[in-house]
Amino acid sequence: MSTVAQPIPSINARAVDASVARTLNLMCQRALAKHPEEAARIQRGYAIAVEGGVHLSGVGLATVQSQRQPETCYTVHSQCTCWDATRAPDGRCKHRWAKALMVQALTYMAQQSEAPDEVLPRPYDFPQWTKYEATYQGPESGGEPVNGIAELLEADLFVFWPEGARTCWHCAYHEVALGPGIEEG
Repeated sequence: MSTVAQPIPSINARAVDASVARTLNLMCQRALAKHPEEAARIQRGYAIAVEGGVHLSGVGLATVQSQRQPETCYTVHSQCTCWDATRAPDGRCKHRWAKALMVQALTYMAQQSEAPDEVLPRPYDFPQWTKYEATYQGPESGGEPVNGIAELLEADLFVFWPEGARTCWHCAYHEVALGPGIEEG
């Protein structure tokens, strides 16, 4: 039995635009192929994301709308604050899937597009810190995720220092998933 993604009222003014929706669908299909045992949560996460229920912030956090109680939102980073996160495999509840699908979709769009960065949807609001714990995924790592520190040099340009490496890479915002900001003292 398959779960049908149901639309929900959005915390945003409107659902995501058609190009983001198409890319979200592609990311959803990839997630379903990789994690078929989590199909229900993935499809529910997709429904939340496509209806505009995910707001990404510059610190790697997301505010994700509840499907059952649209006036309720959950904070999602590497964990979610919902009750299902304690039962879901590795804590991957529908809210974490919604955030993951949205970040993957916007990152994929930026990496595949020939359009200038300034016209593409951004995965995050402009960051409030200059240094972040981050994960890089781009050409320098062969597309594999690598943890380290990202420092904002200017709008849309970061320098990334991989953990344990003696090198750094310049990268665009769509190649890094920003974690917690690092206070400089």
